[in-house]
Amino acid sequence: MKVVSLDPGHNTTVCYFEDGECKKVIQEEKFSNLKNHTGFPFEGLRYLSKLYDFRAVDYFIFSSVAAMWLSVPDKKSGTTYAQGNFIEDLSRSWIRKYLEYKIHPKKLLFHLRNFLLYQKITPQARREFSKYFHETYGVGEEKLKYFDHHTCHALSPLYFYNLENRKEDILLITMDGAGDNSFSKVFIYHHKNRSYEEIANSRHDASLGLLYSETTKFLGMKPNEHEYKVMGLAAYVTDFKYYRHIYEKLKTLIWFDKKTLTFDSKFNMYVSVHFLKDNFQCERFDNISAALQRLIEELVIELVKAAIAKTGIRTIAVSGGVFMNVKLNQKIQGLPEVKKIYFMPSSGDESTVIGAAYKLYLDKKLKTHSDESMYKGFAYSNEDVLNFLQKNKNKYIFRYYKNVELEIAKLLAKHRVVARFKGAGEWGARSLCNRCILGNASDLSAYYEINDAIKMRDFWMPFAPTIMEDWAGRYIRNWSVLKNKVFESSKYMITAFDTTPLAEKHLRAAIHQKDKTIRPQILSLSDNPEMYKLLKHYEKFTGMGGLLNTSLNLHGFPLVGTLEQALFTFDNSKLTYIAIENYLVTKK
Repeated sequence: MKVVSLDPGHNTTVCYFEDGECKKVIQEEKFSNLKNHTGFPFEGLRYLSKLYDFRAVDYFIFSSVAAMWLSVPDKKSGTTYAQGNFIEDLSRSWIRKYLEYKIHPKKLLFHLRNFLLYQKITPQARREFSKYFHETYGVGEEKLKYFDHHTCHALSPLYFYNLENRKEDILLITMDGAGDNSFSKVFIYHHKNRSYEEIANSRHDASLGLLYSETTKFLGMKPNEHEYKVMGLAAYVTDFKYYRHIYEKLKTLIWFDKKTLTFDSKFNMYVSVHFLKDNFQCERFDNISAALQRLIEELVIELVKAAIAKTGIRTIAVSGGVFMNVKLNQKIQGLPEVKKIYFMPSSGDESTVIGAAYKLYLDKKLKTHSDESMYKGFAYSNEDVLNFLQKNKNKYIFRYYKNVELEIAKLLAKHRVVARFKGAGEWGARSLCNRCILGNASDLSAYYEINDAIKMRDFWMPFAPTIMEDWAGRYIRNWSVLKNKVFESSKYMITAFDTTPLAEKHLRAAIHQKDKTIRPQILSLSDNPEMYKLLKHYEKFTGMGGLLNTSLNLHGFPLVGTLEQALFTFDNSKLTYIAIENYLVTKK
């Protein structure tokens, strides 16, 4: 069976499955160069249609039942509609949000929104989807399917990590801002009959994810993008007395019911920015961050503990944007109740396309297999690279190296910073070394050089390391215990760890400067043989087992996907070296 899965929301993504295996995952931002591109995946679908015959595709799946007008394709303009309809515009209006905050008509507005969204907007939007697929690709309406958003979240790690092969029941937990009227769900995967059962559903208006996003906005940062900055800032406040009063007020907004495994709230968290303005206008931004982070950690841990107690299942898989919070994930993996945990790599909405495709295979009792790889993007040959570079030979000096990893390692050992572009690009929010900037992590000046040259990260935000598996026990505290719990997820920069004194020395530039934690990519030979070879060369030259690794992109732009984007980044930064496939490139 052949499946195309798409999410036309924020961070628009498409993927292609064939015979139960994911072949490609493409984010629309790789074409537009707009970070977290929102809208219909015109270019992603066009790209897949050139690789695979869409006439032979059995189903085209949307990872949401509801459809918003701003995700509907306008074929005339080649873009999504510039404006929503009246209902969507009203839902975003400041006046409506303020009235909802003041009056608290939560139940009434929930049912009214449901009626308008599912009875008015969604049917019209689906007709437009059907029309577009029919006119553009000759695809009939019968091939289009729409699946529940949180079910797609829940099933994504089940597929990615091949968890049905574990032959045990698994607890599935989701949590994000909002999707199909929910922000969190709990499922049980029953391994004996390859089925899943929903046991809890928390409505979107009690969303911890929305509260986090609204606080991000209140602090002057970009919601749905800069939440990680709030998380990183929170660690700088270590004494509870400084933010206790903020925490106590936030705690009145959302509460958890252990019996039902659900959350409820005082009012819709989508309008919580008004509460923040009324209560925290003159508070320090680090104290607000610390209070929020503590609240989210405590409430999510309550859910995890209660779900384990209720089901007796201690192997867990989680997904949804809230689980991009690596400090939260570190708390969860440390719970004695948790036997084994899997965090979906890049667990925001971009990964729902994986779960949507898997749901179809699972429902039809068809076999699947995941290679557990994030490298599903654009790939180029050395010939492609040479042809591209020769068109720009007046700007660059480039040389082919059979063993370019050795040359990169030499430069890194000499404390040079090198960008790397090799193999198929990684999808998701994290650089996993195929589209990256590498630095000598033992040298704090590498942090400042990369920050000044290209990244411009806020002063409190750390970079992250890539570590060889053999070195994990030397760099991570209690690794012998944690390895059994979280080894698979440790490969994707999706959780954090406390470090050893040796790590504080070797990974100084890739560590959180306050709490000394790291968000590593722990690399095995089978994960990325050529990058592993580079690390082995580096180890030989320096006696160290990890490098600073950050994404190859300019500030405000997405992770590089194409050759054009790579050289655009190179040209508009102070980078001196970029290795593209086997070519080492410098500027003239």
